[in-house]
Amino acid sequence: MRTGLEFGARYNASGWGAGMTVLVAMANLLPHLDAEDRGLALLHGLVFVTRDTRGRPPRFPLEPLGTDGAQAGRLPGWYRRFIDIRSADAAERVIATAVASDLPLAQVEEAMFAAATDHVFLDGGHTLDFTVKALEVLDHLGAGDATEVLPTLVAQTAAAARSEERGAWRYPHD
Repeated sequence: MRTGLEFGARYNASGWGAGMTVLVAMANLLPHLDAEDRGLALLHGLVFVTRDTRGRPPRFPLEPLGTDGAQAGRLPGWYRRFIDIRSADAAERVIATAVASDLPLAQVEEAMFAAATDHVFLDGGHTLDFTVKALEVLDHLGAGDATEVLPTLVAQTAAAARSEERGAWRYPHD
């Protein structure tokens, strides 16, 4: 699973995708499967990761900003603001900085969930699903992998379609 996630994070410029979500879902099922079925479950997840990465350019993660402990408390608010204005590069730098700083991972997770729910049904709920699965990865692999995993969510979250922006969502009130 670790190898598949590292590959998916590195070789898909658009970041977290359905393949990584399927791989995490398969990993979540492993304790409930017979031993002889576990390899096949992971294989199915890896196949989805290859579909996401095939023919795609690699992802080049952005470096964190300088870590100033006094500013760490502002990072969650900055992240939400940058997602709100669809500034993916700025939001990715903030997440990279938050993970590299002394900010507790729980606060980073809270900011990511808040940004994914600030607007109604980002990408029909896929953004929230992806965020949940990415955070579940950290349960499997450990918080040390947050630096590689969490920034992969940012581009999709910033670019996600917002249901309240669609005319059908507002009908008949406007």
